[in-house]
Amino acid sequence: YLKNPSRKRLDLSMTHCETPPLRRKPLSFDTWAICGILGLLVIFYPELFLAKSASLMGDHWEQHYPWAFLMAQSLKQGMLPFWSPLIQCGFPIAAESQMGLFYLPNLILYLLLPFKVAYSYQNVVHFLISGAGTYFYAKRIGLNPLGAFVSAIVFLFGAGYGGAYYNITSLKTLSWMPWILWAFESFLGQFRRRYVLLAAIFMVFSMLAGYLQVSALMLFICS
Repeated sequence: YLKNPSRKRLDLSMTHCETPPLRRKPLSFDTWAICGILGLLVIFYPELFLAKSASLMGDHWEQHYPWAFLMAQSLKQGMLPFWSPLIQCGFPIAAESQMGLFYLPNLILYLLLPFKVAYSYQNVVHFLISGAGTYFYAKRIGLNPLGAFVSAIVFLFGAGYGGAYYNITSLKTLSWMPWILWAFESFLGQFRRRYVLLAAIFMVFSMLAGYLQVSALMLFICS
């Protein structure tokens, strides 16, 4: 440095350089759309977010609720309820597809959350899955972001899907239909194998969700 004072001045000037302030990127419309869907769910279904109610009419009270309780108890004990001694002389409860024993969202919710919270939030989770899937599918087929958001709201709160509030197995199964359509449209547009894999995963989720009849009809429509 003594032999080259200009280099010393250069190094000193570099130490005093101020880094420009980082600018936060504004949230994308996609993020606002998902937040909007979540906000509308809070407005229309506050009792679900507070875990104060759930669909317990008809078959739910007699079948789905007890099955879900059995699943939650078994998972927290570190096992799967393949057999139940609580039905007559015993019953292979895992063979009852409406229970959704191998359905990943069921396993996560009932393992990690208290039972009443998990039972209420299964509606919330699948409403959000369905709304987000419809939004991205509508964008994939050419709608602008606002049009895609409106499409998601129409599907989510319309009679066809919103009416499934009291049939949780239908709600779970139908929630994957927009994502299957999105994967198919993405594959047709880009011909990438990953979209075939995603479509297969979404199909498996729909079949394991608990309503095989609806899943079969849904796959027939999607094909």
